[in-house]
Amino acid sequence: MVAMLPGFACCLMLVYLYHENANNPVVAAFAWPELAMVAAILAWYRLARFAFQPEGCTLPCWFCLLAMALQLTVLPDEWGTPFRLVLVSNLLWFGLHLGQMLGSMTDAPVGEEPPAEQDGGSFTPPEQE
Repeated sequence: MVAMLPGFACCLMLVYLYHENANNPVVAAFAWPELAMVAAILAWYRLARFAFQPEGCTLPCWFCLLAMALQLTVLPDEWGTPFRLVLVSNLLWFGLHLGQMLGSMTDAPVGEEPPAEQDGGSFTPPEQE
């Protein structure tokens, strides 16, 4: 449960950012932090799929890289300490997961095909005689 605290903090920060800047007519003042939080939430969502289906890490890698790039863009801005803690914790977490995912992609021997994915949701009728 402790591992999901940065993800929950992203949701709270997104609500806080919107609440504080809803009346601000300058969209550029708060658009990048909100995009960073949305990208982080999408990355958390994509990382949660590894609990159920460990194969295939293209989309989670892409969302982690997007979230890390946007959060590095927002980090130097003058936001409060809680916002920076959320950004840094997400950066560290996504960096660790990205390294793990990319490392698992290179563990397969060269020339061997990965095992075929099993489709657990499809129904094949029994053969009739």
